[in-house]
Amino acid sequence: MTDGAGPRAQGARAAGTFRRVAAVLEVDARLLAMFAVPAAIAVGFEFATGGFFLTARNLFNLSLQTSVVAIMATGMVLVIVSRHIDLSVGSLMGLAGMFAAVFQVWVFPVGAGYNWIVTLLICIAFGALLGAFQGYWIAYRALPSFIVTLAGLLAWRGASWLISGGVTISPMDETFQKVGGGLEGTIGETWSRMVGDLIKRLKSEGIGIFLISHDIHDVFDLSDRITVLNGGKVVDTVRTEEVTKDQVLGMIILGKRIEEETAEDLASLH
Repeated sequence: MTDGAGPRAQGARAAGTFRRVAAVLEVDARLLAMFAVPAAIAVGFEFATGGFFLTARNLFNLSLQTSVVAIMATGMVLVIVSRHIDLSVGSLMGLAGMFAAVFQVWVFPVGAGYNWIVTLLICIAFGALLGAFQGYWIAYRALPSFIVTLAGLLAWRGASWLISGGVTISPMDETFQKVGGGLEGTIGETWSRMVGDLIKRLKSEGIGIFLISHDIHDVFDLSDRITVLNGGKVVDTVRTEEVTKDQVLGMIILGKRIEEETAEDLASLH
C-alpha cells in the first residue's frame, strides 16, 4: 500500500502545484491544452515524416494554406460569442474570390496599375455588403441565423457558378497574386528559379515536359509550344517563337484563335 500510495501522492502534489502556478499566472488550463495538442500533433508528424514536417519550407506552406481559414475564424469569433452561427462564410469567400477574378480579367484592362488595388477594395466592400444583408434579416427581422446563412450558403455558391460559367478565369494580376504569396509563393523565388532551370535542362536533353501555368512570363520562358483552353475547350496550339504575349492573352481572355483577333481586340487588353 505504501509503494502504491507514494506515486499517487506525488502525482497529486504535482497536479496541485501546476494548478496553483496556473492560478497565480491567471492562465486557463484549457487555453494551455489548445497549444499543447497541436504541439503534440506536430511532434508526432515530425517523427512520422522523418524530420520533414517541421522544416521551414513545410511550415511556410502550412501557414499559407491555413491563413484563409484563420482570417475567417477570426471574424467567426464575433458570430459565435453573440450566440449565432454562419454557414455561408465559405461560399461568400468563394463568391468574393470569383468577383476578384472577373474584375481583373473581364472588367479592368489586364496589366493596368490600378487593377489589383481597385479589385481588392471592391471585394472588401462586396463582402461587407452581403454580410450586412444577412445581418439585417437576423438582427432586425428576427430570422434564425442558421436559416439565413444556410440560404446564403446555397445562394452564394450558385452565384459563383452562374458568374463564371464553371470556367477558369485568368490570368490574374501579378501584384494581386503576391498578396497571397503568388502562384509560386509556396516554394519561394529561389526554388521557383531552380525548378525553371531544371525544366530547361531536361528540355535540352530531349525530355518533354507538360507544364500547366497561368503565369504568361513563365509560359514564354519555358515553353516551345502553347496550348490555350477557354471554357473547357482548346482554343489553339501555337509555337512560342511565332506569337506575342498579347496574342496569347487574347486567346486566353477572348477565346479567339490568333487569326481571328483584331487590332481592337488586342488594344482592349491594355
